[in-house]
Amino acid sequence: MDGFDQIVLKNLTNPGIMKYRNLLIILLILLSSGVAAQPPETIYQGTVIRSGYDDDAVYGPLNIGFNFTYFGNSYSQFYVSSNGLVLFTADPLNLSGAEVAIPDPAAPNNFIAAFWDDLVVDGTGKILYTTIGAAPNRKLIIQFGNMGFYGFPAFMGTFAVILL
Repeated sequence: MDGFDQIVLKNLTNPGIMKYRNLLIILLILLSSGVAAQPPETIYQGTVIRSGYDDDAVYGPLNIGFNFTYFGNSYSQFYVSSNGLVLFTADPLNLSGAEVAIPDPAAPNNFIAAFWDDLVVDGTGKILYTTIGAAPNRKLIIQFGNMGFYGFPAFMGTFAVILL
């Protein structure tokens, strides 16, 4: 061993250094064990739009429960696509799930792309919505549960859109 290796080895076995190292290890274990975990997920019971397997479908119109302003236009209804879109006009051209630049002369336009891809609702999945709160602080929550990619056996999970 050269001199540098001897100094490092001596410092690592020093009782003072060992005490701090052990405290650091305990701190890391506590932090990774859930002490600093996220709060539990809030689950809202909602109206089921679709339950069970579906592909390339648009549902609606559905009531928002308040007037929602989006790019200067006010809407009281919405549509939902199994491809992860929330639309404010009926737009059957979004069925492929192929992403395009927005705005596009062909369509779709006038939507929110929460997770825009060629998705399917799993056989155990649901798309649901609910409006919560009192005026003027209402929120529309749209949840896409157990969604997957079309043509692949692996499912990607759950996501939501919240309109304020």
